[in-house]
Formats: sequence, structure tokens, C-alpha cells
Amino acid sequence: MKIQHLEVISNSLLMVNQINGEYATKDAMMVAYLEVTRKLIKEFKEFKIDQVPRNLNTKADALENLGSNINLEKFGAIPLVHVLSPAIEKESTLNVYEIQLESTGKEEGSWTKPLTEYLLSKTVPTGKVAA
Repeated sequence: MKIQHLEVISNSLLMVNQINGEYATKDAMMVAYLEVTRKLIKEFKEFKIDQVPRNLNTKADALENLGSNINLEKFGAIPLVHVLSPAIEKESTLNVYEIQLESTGKEEGSWTKPLTEYLLSKTVPTGKVAA
């Protein structure tokens, strides 16, 4: 599978304008990320990135705010990931996996299976941690 056309919609005006070259990128780390982004963009036949104004982006804002509304007493613990080094220090910054679909349309043994099942049928995994 080779994606040829990619359209990205972001709520970050800064990021969109930096990628489009309308804003200067001054921070060294952001310059490094921008270089990686531009390298990846060249792999597409067509690439477009646009910014959605906040007032038109209510669904993304609601999703963004879900984390602050989690009832911690229900879960007991929430795993946190501490990123020790930026992703751009590694040779590969993007891993793409092809998923073999069975005739049922579900990904057997894949980390995406619980997500797909939830999105398609609202089936929540059993167990506190998995759910």
C-alpha cells in the first residue's frame, strides 16, 4: 500500500504555517522536526495541510479535553509514558504496518483489533487495564 495523496487537517496554526513556509521556525528542535516533516512530504505525489479554526473544530476539542475529565477513581492507575529523547534523533521516525485482514474484517493478533472493535461495535476490552 503506497499512499500518494495526503491531506492533513490540524488545529495548530503555528504548525501548519511553519510547514507551509509562511512562518519562520526558530527553535532548533522545531527546525529538526520540520526538516523530517518536509522529507516525508516529498514521498507523496500530492500533500496538503490546512488549519481548522478552533470554532469549527469542536469534535477535536472535545476529544482533546477527554483526558482532563477522566474519573481516576474508576481506573486506579493510568500508565504514563515519559519520552526520554525526541523521535527525530532516531533514523526512522515513522513505522507503517500493513494489517492482514481476515474475511471477518478484523485484525487477528494486532494491537489495532481492540480499537477497531470499539469503533465499529462499541465493544470494550475486558479488564481494567485493557479497557
